[in-house]
Amino acid sequence: MSQSPQIVDGTPVRVGDRRRWFLVVSALIATKLWLATGLTVTAYATATHDDRLYLLTANRILNGAWLGRPYGNMTLAKGPFYPVFVLVSWALGLPLLFAEQVLYVAAAGLFTWAIRPWISSRFARTALFAVLLFNPLTWHLQPATRVVREGIYPALALIVLACAAGLLSRLDRPRREVSAWAAALGLSLGAFWLTREEGVWLVPSLLVLALPALTRLRTSWKPLVWGLPPFVIALAFLPVLFGSISEYRYGVFATNEFREHPFRAAMGALQRVEHSSWHAKVPVPVETRERIYAASPRFAELRPFLEGPLRQAWTQATCTGTEGRVCDEIGGGWFVWAFRDAVEQAGYYRRGARAVATYYEGVAAEINQACQTRQLVCGPPSDSLMPPLHREHWPAFLGAVRRGIEVLIAPDEASPGPSVGTWEELALFRDLTRDRLGPTVGNPSDPSTWQGQQQARLDAFKRRVLLWIGRVYRALILPGVIISLLGFAFLAVRDIRARTVTGPSVLALALLVGVLARIVLLSIVDVTSFAAINLLYLSSALPLLLGFVGVTMAEVALPLARLVTSRRARAARRIPAS
Repeated sequence: MSQSPQIVDGTPVRVGDRRRWFLVVSALIATKLWLATGLTVTAYATATHDDRLYLLTANRILNGAWLGRPYGNMTLAKGPFYPVFVLVSWALGLPLLFAEQVLYVAAAGLFTWAIRPWISSRFARTALFAVLLFNPLTWHLQPATRVVREGIYPALALIVLACAAGLLSRLDRPRREVSAWAAALGLSLGAFWLTREEGVWLVPSLLVLALPALTRLRTSWKPLVWGLPPFVIALAFLPVLFGSISEYRYGVFATNEFREHPFRAAMGALQRVEHSSWHAKVPVPVETRERIYAASPRFAELRPFLEGPLRQAWTQATCTGTEGRVCDEIGGGWFVWAFRDAVEQAGYYRRGARAVATYYEGVAAEINQACQTRQLVCGPPSDSLMPPLHREHWPAFLGAVRRGIEVLIAPDEASPGPSVGTWEELALFRDLTRDRLGPTVGNPSDPSTWQGQQQARLDAFKRRVLLWIGRVYRALILPGVIISLLGFAFLAVRDIRARTVTGPSVLALALLVGVLARIVLLSIVDVTSFAAINLLYLSSALPLLLGFVGVTMAEVALPLARLVTSRRARAARRIPAS
């Protein structure tokens, strides 16, 4: 006797089908995690503003010093969530790379679960899960094997959009379910916001998903009443928790100084001063600083430092980091750090966080006053770290957008690279990542990275399989995107003619907007500050692009399949003419 189907999310499901689906998904996950165990950490022990900083911060938290003690210019320089993630994975006994892979697997699974009310086909959802799961950037050198925030940032972006889609697709469900999805959205968005400084790029996608929900308020306010309180509470939880600890430790309620008004105001004021000779990637050149010194006594205090050894060191870093394009000035991506170093050397950070905030506010006030009195020739007022865009930037900006699209749809191949640093410098990496490190430069027999011959052969096999999968993606992403764009146009025309909005269409648009927003943001950074069009920074956009392709194809292909099937059925029922 056949078993009657169960109804789950409005979809009939047979027990046997569920078991087969569970086995398939489990096999996919096990395969991906097994292949990922062949990766080793690419440890950059000399990256004092990135890889090493995150581990130092995690170590400070572990030792009870929160984000750093005593307070310095690197204490609140980066978002705290990634060091906390490193510490949690260490405490659980998980190798860091494995923990990052598990988080990404969970993100892909949550996304495909969230859209179940919109895409009822289990086959389509499983295919989408597989496409997301084997994302080639999850084993790429830059985002996946370094100890950097991009190890979790793509997963967090996908989780945020998954929770938003899960909430939107279930607004007509019971109160408990709506509240749970709203709380999950708030918590994931808080974690996302505390990971990197430029989280605003995901806001347009959330607005696209929010618009259909707002139209429902004309008929019922219940979803808003049920979902808003848990969303707000969950959204505030992590920022309030981390900010409160900083208030207790440093006397300021802050999680990232780059987001705080005093520092943004100071940078905005410095960058609004017009240059006598404009350079695309130099926000505050030497000649401009000299004029500002004369107009701002507070900023003049930094002259011995900014025009001394700091200038030489950061100019050299700029020249190396921008491939020789800026070698006589401090470039945009490095000036913020040179500025902060100078403030620290002037002694302000030793006086505490409030003294630092007061200093930055004073610099901003003096420069803005000089602009107002015409002592300095300035552009419009600014409260942003982003240098102003000039008309000369636009041709380069369009070129950067094009390169961003090309990099994303044809990601290059890269396996884990060598580690950099001495045995002592790499000790922190060995301790807190619980992972094997890639061989150090010039010393491949370093005992910290030694492994047996058979293990090395097995890991090499796993990496070869991953590289082969990456080549398949590289060959299929561009055709998939083109077909999906045509399919999305079909969906848009269908919805417009029907004067309705369907969930898959809105989700596909939100994912596409997220991809474009990320490319546009990085293109602005690329033309104004430093080379930002690369897979490290674009890695958070690829899961969204793969999701767009999968959702669009599922929504377009299924109706076409049903149409073809129905036509065949009608043809089979016809009676041949005698």
